[in-house]
Amino acid sequence: MSYRQKGGRDSGMKAILWREWLLFKRQFWKITAAALTLPSLYMLAFGWGLGERVQLPDQSYISFIVPGIMALATMNISFSAVAVKLNIEKVYEKNLELMIMAPLRMPFFALAKISTGMLRGLYAASLICALAYLFGVSLQPGMQLLLLVVINCLVFSALGFLAGMTVSSHQDLNRVNSFALVPMAFLCGTFFPLDQVPALARHIILALPLTHSVQGMRAVASGAVIPSGSLAILALYFLLFLGIGTWLSYRLDASS
Repeated sequence: MSYRQKGGRDSGMKAILWREWLLFKRQFWKITAAALTLPSLYMLAFGWGLGERVQLPDQSYISFIVPGIMALATMNISFSAVAVKLNIEKVYEKNLELMIMAPLRMPFFALAKISTGMLRGLYAASLICALAYLFGVSLQPGMQLLLLVVINCLVFSALGFLAGMTVSSHQDLNRVNSFALVPMAFLCGTFFPLDQVPALARHIILALPLTHSVQGMRAVASGAVIPSGSLAILALYFLLFLGIGTWLSYRLDASS
């Protein structure tokens, strides 16, 4: 069992965040290019390529999909920034146990790791706002959009932490992505209105976290307020993923 020193909370969290900052500076152009590639392709293929043939009553198709693309991209980036790094530390570098044994309480270790994914997602969201402007779409950045992006990034960073603490190989992590993230990417209203979906399928889709991120960002982009129910559901998902991930950290710490 590791020993937790008094004051380790601040120094441990700062160390993890500082390490991520150094990695970000060293790989700035790679990270930036990766964050822009898929959103650019989505906007080109769905916005320009398909957009001419899709008619919506109150807005262009590219204006409809851009908030969904932001939610989708920040989901993927936040998840991967945490899950892949944890998987490498756990399976390949074999130093995750040493980090857990450091003088840092498990909830703060989890929050530090999740914060790195959230910050990476926020950076990607700022790039997507600029990219959307080049495509003629204004997302009306403000506190409501910032709140939604932050909580969306926190939810999927926490899911990434949970996955990273659970899986034991890179192949298992790919399966999590295939069975969890990919279905949400295409089913949660990112590219089509949910009112076209059969009732039973719609109820299932409404239980998924990305659906509420997409709906909230789309509402803010149209000048409306964030649906309070969506915020509550996203907060519940974050607490659930954080709680399970922290519990798994304690289990790994106890076995160290």
